[in-house]
Amino acid sequence: MDLVTRAALALDQWSDLQGVKVMRGAEATACYGADCGAAERQILGAIQLQYDGKARLPQILAIARAARVPIYPISTGRNWGYGTALPASGAAVILDLSGLDRILDYDPEFGTVTLEPGVTQAKLCRFLAENGGRHMVPTTGAGPEVSLLSNALERGYGITPHADHFNALSNLEVILPNGEWLRAPFSSLGVPVLDKLFRNGIGPSWIGLFTQSALGIVTSATITLAPHPERTAVFLFSLRSQEDLPKVVGRVRAVLDQCGGLVGGVNLMNRHRMLSMTIPYPKERLGASPIMPDGLVDELARANLIMPWTGFGTLYCSERLLSAVKKEVKAALRGVAVRLVFLTADRIQTLRGALKFAPAALAKRAEASLATLAKSLDLIQGIPNETALPLAYWLSGRRPPPGTQLHPSRDGCGLLWYAPLVAMNPELVNDYTLWVTGRMKAFGIEPLITLTTISSSIFDSTVPILFDRANEAAARNAGNCLQALMEEGRQRGYTPYRLGIDALPWLLGHGGSSLQFVSDLKRHLDPENILAPSRYCLNPELTPQPS
Repeated sequence: MDLVTRAALALDQWSDLQGVKVMRGAEATACYGADCGAAERQILGAIQLQYDGKARLPQILAIARAARVPIYPISTGRNWGYGTALPASGAAVILDLSGLDRILDYDPEFGTVTLEPGVTQAKLCRFLAENGGRHMVPTTGAGPEVSLLSNALERGYGITPHADHFNALSNLEVILPNGEWLRAPFSSLGVPVLDKLFRNGIGPSWIGLFTQSALGIVTSATITLAPHPERTAVFLFSLRSQEDLPKVVGRVRAVLDQCGGLVGGVNLMNRHRMLSMTIPYPKERLGASPIMPDGLVDELARANLIMPWTGFGTLYCSERLLSAVKKEVKAALRGVAVRLVFLTADRIQTLRGALKFAPAALAKRAEASLATLAKSLDLIQGIPNETALPLAYWLSGRRPPPGTQLHPSRDGCGLLWYAPLVAMNPELVNDYTLWVTGRMKAFGIEPLITLTTISSSIFDSTVPILFDRANEAAARNAGNCLQALMEEGRQRGYTPYRLGIDALPWLLGHGGSSLQFVSDLKRHLDPENILAPSRYCLNPELTPQPS
């Protein structure tokens, strides 16, 4: 019996379960099949869990094992640029956990919240506002309707005080592929409150095994939230030339080391990335070039007062400490950075009000910049919004009507992410940015580069590969560009911190003992290989490959 027939019979059995809604192939493909990266998979169907459907997971997994039908869990299916909602393997049934959207517990004293996979940034924001507003949502730029747990389980990060979202995670509840439940260790000792406050338990800590993993399905977890500080501010600065970039790296490290948790993080963005946030894509001015010629970039940057690199940092502290932290930042950046300014929400509002006295053209341009800054300040204060999502629409310029939720995969955007870790060494950072710029230009793709501090020793660089998804040749070129960046970057010392669904061949070539260890665990826990086959290369010899 072939896989399609087995899946059809399994869907019949799943449809008999309470708390479960089933979609067949065509309907499921229409719901889950669009991908920003232009990947294609055979979606055999979908299982949508309702709010009370968690208890059916052992039966769902038993049916999958008996029928030998792969299932692919998703939280909200908005993994933009890494596969969206598509399975990693060639064919699978989607297991949609977005209906599990309960906030199970909130402790305002310790700032812990226990929630299910379907809880979004927006839902937690509303909940916290209704319950005293003491703590911040660990926001990301992916939008208000994305899952909080999925980001943490992919070891994602933000620029709020608890920047590393995985490190804020504890108290996992997991169902294994064999249908057994795994819960945090202190609960079995009768002290469940400790599981929310001390993540490692007693003995070997297994929490990381279920991040970037296909070893089990996480059905709930606790996130430690940062409290709202007395004052939140941002600082912006510019660098006059590429030569100043390696000089500022050590200064940024000094700021992070000296100011500890008072600086949430620092972003460094090149001219192309800043232009993508400032103006529509100048498609009509490209001529025969597939990307903006250097002369056009120079002209547009001058017109919009954009220097080669722009820095953006966040400050979280008390009123008493704010002036001291500002002094430390000024001292660290002196002699390298120019146009250093500090802004608060009140200051931005004052500047927007003053624009009525400015010339119309200047006021219009400044208002757009200040509006973006205001939204960015909301985001770093734990108020989710869509301020970062328009990046996906930059090339096409085709955004949905005002008031319509942005949804890049539905709206035809072409986006892949290259997100390597880069040690904060001045020479390495300079080499990295020059290399990425040159390689992307060689592929005819705009080189948009951001460097984000995730500690005082390492950047994560987010590089969006934007392309015309309706153009098959452009989609192939984007995929080839990503593969070249991943392999050449590895050879130069830059490796992605997370991977998309098409990364299996690359990872297979460089697995080593770590891959072997995890594959051995996968064989033991999931001998039928029915849970998210191909995701992060687990049990590869049993994995059906994408066509």
